[in-house]
Amino acid sequence: MKKTALVTLTLIAILVVSCAPVATNTSETATTTNTPFATVVPSTPIILPTATTALRPRVKSGDDLGFLKGMNYVSFVPTNYGHPLSDLSLKALADTGTKWVSLNVSGRQNDRSSTVIDSHVYDDTGVVHAIQTAHGLNMNVMLKISVVFLNDSAAWGGSIGEGFRPADWDAWFESYSELVLFYAKLAEENGVEMICIGTEMGRAQMQTEHYTKLIEDVRQVFPGPVTYAADWSAPNTEWWDQVDYIGIDAYYWVTKKSSPSLEELEAGWQPIVAKLKALSQKWNKPIIFTEVGFNAQEYSACNGGCGRNMERAELGRLDPQTQANAYQSLYNVFRDEKWFQGTFWWAWEDSVYAGGMCNPQYTPKGKLAENVLRAEYGAAPATLIYPAPLPVFDESKTVAFSIFTDEFGNVNPDGGWSIKQSMVSSPVYMGTQALKFDIQGWGGFSAFLPPLDTSPYQWLEFYIYAETDVGKSASVVVGDLNWQEFYFNDLTHCNYFDNQTSLLVGEWNRILIPLEEIAADARLINSITFKNSSPDRTVFWVDQVRFVGLK
Repeated sequence: MKKTALVTLTLIAILVVSCAPVATNTSETATTTNTPFATVVPSTPIILPTATTALRPRVKSGDDLGFLKGMNYVSFVPTNYGHPLSDLSLKALADTGTKWVSLNVSGRQNDRSSTVIDSHVYDDTGVVHAIQTAHGLNMNVMLKISVVFLNDSAAWGGSIGEGFRPADWDAWFESYSELVLFYAKLAEENGVEMICIGTEMGRAQMQTEHYTKLIEDVRQVFPGPVTYAADWSAPNTEWWDQVDYIGIDAYYWVTKKSSPSLEELEAGWQPIVAKLKALSQKWNKPIIFTEVGFNAQEYSACNGGCGRNMERAELGRLDPQTQANAYQSLYNVFRDEKWFQGTFWWAWEDSVYAGGMCNPQYTPKGKLAENVLRAEYGAAPATLIYPAPLPVFDESKTVAFSIFTDEFGNVNPDGGWSIKQSMVSSPVYMGTQALKFDIQGWGGFSAFLPPLDTSPYQWLEFYIYAETDVGKSASVVVGDLNWQEFYFNDLTHCNYFDNQTSLLVGEWNRILIPLEEIAADARLINSITFKNSSPDRTVFWVDQVRFVGLK
């Protein structure tokens, strides 16, 4: 199943090096044309969002809200909901016609057996800022609560309560209720329109008496609609009469076929539709998909039913058309079902630069699926262009770093936590040496620099070589003088390459990342980090890292 907005604080091995900037003078050019994708013409009237500061009418439980045109909005960094790039991302989301934002927040407990939720994952000030920003863009907000784990990497919501006795459930619900009621009060104080009181907690869902009491308490604080996000265990839940919407995180096995047609997908939905209709009729409650999504891969329509890890994007070759077909099939089969009242797609990230046609993950941003969404939500289609040529940059505005050139600083073969690195003479992109990284899961390498003013530069350039595809695991991030790391992107974004759609295995690849996409533009920074954003070992070589200007 797909987990919601989990935040894992990555452990990074740090090699502290003192390396002064050294000017380089290597010329690279790119002069080719773009190839546009076909766009989907919307069949509904175009409605573009306008920012507003007017007082918003309060939504009450029982109000007829129509069909909820929603999207899950997620951050994987606890402070980023308040970041300027998050504001830009919410504006881009509003431009799609989205009218409901599911803002994902979490509490944290030690492991699946803990009875205490002892902290909030997200900075509360940032959460309030994101609510206000969404409201200013004329979008409603659903606050969606989940639980994550500090020391139990294999756990998910359904793991909570393994081996619990009745007294353990009493203790856990006492702590969980504090979390939910905190967010219910925050929601009420900030005009949030709906609250989702939990996410995919199958064992906890069986505690009908506890959940009934929790919902009663929530309604004493929060006047709006209440829902809960169940998974396939939804039919086994016995308290749906207490909520306004039956919420389902709908990662169903629609078909196991590779790159299925629209007709095959529509046929695969039919038995699912029948079961959901019966569930709605049993409780006389409308159903919304609190999460639904498909990877941009050939087997995405089976989600977890193909024996592959969908969360790690292991559902076959890149296939944005299948993702778009899966989006369209859902609307085709549910559009006339009056009991079905909303979609909250998974997911839109807090960086405006996430997604893109070469990204295999769930987000529709910058993909064919975004235009299906826009057509259904009543917005103009986006123009999708890929791959793009890399720019010609001004050689007079270039700074390189000795640790990544032949002028190496101190390189420790045993770099510390989860990493080994070494100077090698083959393969090498330029000069006589390159730096090899052998990184275990979640590890990384940080080079600390004298404070560097990035304002003269617009791109981070480097060369990377790998014997296997590391595009989904190798990522880069910079840090500022306050030890804060900003956004990082993995290397699946095709416009980081020069007119190619993925990293080429067994040869050097030139990468050029806009500094604004890693929040390095016009800042003083003091570190560059290459890291492994997957749990598996990753090996790659890096050479000639530098910042460059643009003509």
